[in-house]
Amino acid sequence: MAVFGILGPVSVTAPSGTVPIARPRNRAVLGYLLLHAGRLQSTEQIVDALWGGAVPSTAPAQVYAAISALRAGLRPAGLDTCLISRAPGYLIELAPGQLDRDLFSAGVAAARTAADSADLPGAARHAREALKLWRGPALADITAAYAEPARAHLDEQQALAYELLADVELALGRHTDLVPELLTWTAAHPIRERLVSRLMLALYRAGRQADALGTARDLRRLLRDEHGLDPGREVTDLEAAILRRDSALDPSPPSAVAAAATPAGHVVPAQLPAPVPGFAGRALDLAHLDHLLDASGPRSVVVSGTAGVGKTALAVHWAHGVTGRFPDGQLFLNLRGFDPRQPALPAEVAVRELLQGLSVPARELPNSHDAQVGLYRSLMAGRRMLVVLDNAADAEQVRPLLPASAGSLALITSRNRLSGLAVTDGAATLALGLLDADEARQLLANRIGPARIADAPGAADDIVARCAHLPLALSIAAARAAEDPRTPLGTVAAQLRASGDGLAPFTGEDAASDIRSVLSWSYRALSDPAARLLRRLGLHPGPDIGDDAAAALVGAPVEQVRPLLRELDRASLVAVPHPGRYTLHDLLRAFAVELAEHHDGPERTPTLRRLLDFYLHSAVAAAVLVDPAREAVALDRPADGVTARTFTERDTAVAWLHAEHHAVLAAVRLAHAEGFDTHTWQLSWSLVSYLNWQGHHYDWREAQDFALAAAYRLGDRVVQARTHRGVGRGLNAAGRADEAMAHYHDALRIYRELGDVVGQGAIHLNIGALHDRQREHEAALDHSRLALDLYRRAGYELGQARALNNIGWAYTQLGEHRLAIEPCREAIAVCQSLGDVNSEADAWDSLGHALHHSGLVAEAIDGFQRALAIYRTVGNRGLEAVILIHLGQAHRTAGDLDAAERAFEQAAAIRDDLGATAAEQVRALSTPRPA
Repeated sequence: MAVFGILGPVSVTAPSGTVPIARPRNRAVLGYLLLHAGRLQSTEQIVDALWGGAVPSTAPAQVYAAISALRAGLRPAGLDTCLISRAPGYLIELAPGQLDRDLFSAGVAAARTAADSADLPGAARHAREALKLWRGPALADITAAYAEPARAHLDEQQALAYELLADVELALGRHTDLVPELLTWTAAHPIRERLVSRLMLALYRAGRQADALGTARDLRRLLRDEHGLDPGREVTDLEAAILRRDSALDPSPPSAVAAAATPAGHVVPAQLPAPVPGFAGRALDLAHLDHLLDASGPRSVVVSGTAGVGKTALAVHWAHGVTGRFPDGQLFLNLRGFDPRQPALPAEVAVRELLQGLSVPARELPNSHDAQVGLYRSLMAGRRMLVVLDNAADAEQVRPLLPASAGSLALITSRNRLSGLAVTDGAATLALGLLDADEARQLLANRIGPARIADAPGAADDIVARCAHLPLALSIAAARAAEDPRTPLGTVAAQLRASGDGLAPFTGEDAASDIRSVLSWSYRALSDPAARLLRRLGLHPGPDIGDDAAAALVGAPVEQVRPLLRELDRASLVAVPHPGRYTLHDLLRAFAVELAEHHDGPERTPTLRRLLDFYLHSAVAAAVLVDPAREAVALDRPADGVTARTFTERDTAVAWLHAEHHAVLAAVRLAHAEGFDTHTWQLSWSLVSYLNWQGHHYDWREAQDFALAAAYRLGDRVVQARTHRGVGRGLNAAGRADEAMAHYHDALRIYRELGDVVGQGAIHLNIGALHDRQREHEAALDHSRLALDLYRRAGYELGQARALNNIGWAYTQLGEHRLAIEPCREAIAVCQSLGDVNSEADAWDSLGHALHHSGLVAEAIDGFQRALAIYRTVGNRGLEAVILIHLGQAHRTAGDLDAAERAFEQAAAIRDDLGATAAEQVRALSTPRPA
């Protein structure tokens, strides 16, 4: 496979050898497109990136000529199709693993995950493999305007990887071997204090105390001579500890390192659904799967067959029987390949779901899809896991999700044969046919009892024939027969024969007419209210539905709807994956949609409005409780028949969002598709805080994109500005700073045109946060000051408090800890007067940080304890864990190691409860060492 490189000189390496890119301009264009691989870049953007402010009149023509020359150069290697022309510019599209930057990011992410799980040897291996991809300074041969800032960003990522590797190697006791490498790294980054401190520690542990102290003196002299600065606290505290030969600096004994290499509290995923009740037959198919597993042959198996033939039932039944062969866990994911109401799950979303199943928190995912695929494969390497990918649409959806480890197996179900996986990926295939007569009778017997089959074997055979030997149809017929055991089976068969089919057949569905007669028969046996509910359930866009949302579909109280859901469950027309949650098989959903179109055409729009109103009013009620300081939105009164959820406690609101955020996201998509523009942006607004705090940045971005489109359709300038800001925040959280900045500037322009001073202040705070994330702390301070001026002009006190806190934080990041104290104290006073406890807690944390690093440790501990008390009161356990870490560090500085260890253990326990993989990293902090 060809590999494109920017971690060094721009390069293209094909299987046949290096592809020459001779002209500097061509290399510059290629390098810029590779930096933005997969994203369309306009000609104007490329021109600006290459020339900056001094743009020649021939610039667009030069870009065009460069693109043509690049295509010609790539063509002999068969790579010219990667370079795509699309108005208003160009993009380069690469397969996973074709760009060295993405391979590097995936390797570093795998190293961090391994370190978080205390797999220190694995972390070192992944970090070294990632760093080997560097061939010199990034974009080493590019002098265009874009190169220097891009090079600085990439070099920062390399330096962070060096620091991670140094930490891991030191923890493994490899300090002597590490010294030569650290000398090389610090020569390239001479004033990077984190690297220098690791060199000092490695030298000290190698018995070279004088060299360690000399390294500190060299750094101090360099900082003073070139920058007029002194080293930070990390270096000075370590220097003092080396001088006094502090025993806390000694390496851990080998036994401790070995223990650290074994993850504690690791959660083995066990995601298989419950087996289908009454499973029958399939002996040959099960034996074939057993043979494939015993033969240690293919790493993936595709089970294909028509709708309703029992592919998922077979896969889940077999998977439960072989869990012992996969001790590292089982993952299950519905790819929604043939859902009539939702698009197939994109591979980009699917790999994120699988990574979260592997306990990678959403906020720790790499930014690019390729890097996520690389991380997934890295985490699967060496494990023995079963991955069940249900209801796949095509090979392209599945291919990135296949584990590469020889000990793992992907079991895939699809209506299509997915021949491409067999040809290019070596997948085995199993075509699932209809049940034979004996198997079909056994399924009926398992559901209604063998005695009734024995009493009327002819009627049983008639039912089997009418159900076309399809397990889904047989299960529905059996549920109907089981409702009244006194009804002779012959009567059931006669009713089924007479049922007919009053609706048009499904297009392109094998055996559709047979199963539709069974569905129609069961449908006609429902009470009128239950039949109406089934039709409306087909309109629900989410993966499953709660009883209160189902009540909104029919405009009835939930107490009246719960018996109807039980009636549908008894008829096997809905499934109950979890108590209080209901879902439809794809065929049943399609059947319900057609019924609704036939019977309820005029009711479709009012039904959708009720459903969207339910989710909107419920989600906003939860959002206001989760983040009460957010700017409010004015909602219209909900439609008649809608009883939205209300909340009195934050925990209950968060739990509802945990359970329903997928459904609310689906409601955003539905509102967008159906033209409910106000619902679209308001539903998106309701999810912002939850998705941000949970780290679901991709979902956040998708929802905000829909909101932005709705805002422009509405022509509402206020909503446009607000939504540009929301999109920008999502992009910044996902690490896409340049795109985020463009949206922030759009929002700022609109707020200025509207004369909205408060809105302008909010954007400057966001821009400051973006600069803080990029470690551009001077710029962060400047924008926080601008925000403060704007908020003071508007008299907006809450904004002033947040700006003051950000100013204080920026000072701490610049090492001006004493200057940070006063703005943080002022922020706290304003928050207390306004009753905004969340912002008050943030400010106490910033103040504690400033006091700690100013040597006022007792006061810092008091500040952290105040922040901790607030976060515990409001139930924000994620930030509670963060504050406990800060508190533990302060206790350690104060010499109270017992209190420090208690704080770290409490933080780790919370991270364990929240499923964070960083719990072991938190526990590692309890080992005494310099703060």
